[in-house]
Amino acid sequence: MTADPHFGFVVVAYAIAFVIVAAMIFAILRDYFALRQALSRFPAGERRAAREGETAP
Repeated sequence: MTADPHFGFVVVAYAIAFVIVAAMIFAILRDYFALRQALSRFPAGERRAAREGETAP
């Protein structure tokens, strides 16, 4: 299998794809936790109103 002239290219392509997917997952998780932290600053009533599309009293 390693005698194939394109074996190195395939391995590198898979490695690059793995790094890109891992970086995307990391960025999504980082953004998720940042948004949760920002959302926790709002009082519960405002969060509920925002979720339902209303304005808080």
